[in-house]
Amino acid sequence: MPRVLNKIYSKIKAGVDAATGTKKSLLDKALRTKLANLKAGKGMTHAVYDALIFKKFKAIFGGRC
Repeated sequence: MPRVLNKIYSKIKAGVDAATGTKKSLLDKALRTKLANLKAGKGMTHAVYDALIFKKFKAIFGGRC
């Protein structure tokens, strides 16, 4: 199972790293914000970033991540 997760992570990371300009800055800001919320105990949801960015990732995994 760890190999599968590593492959998934690598594919997503490559997509994020390939982004440029405004898209790249928005992705970076969204990731930083969601990680900060998680560390602060506020959970992993963010209304704006989930609707704009992470719905695509969620759909890839069947909508339950």
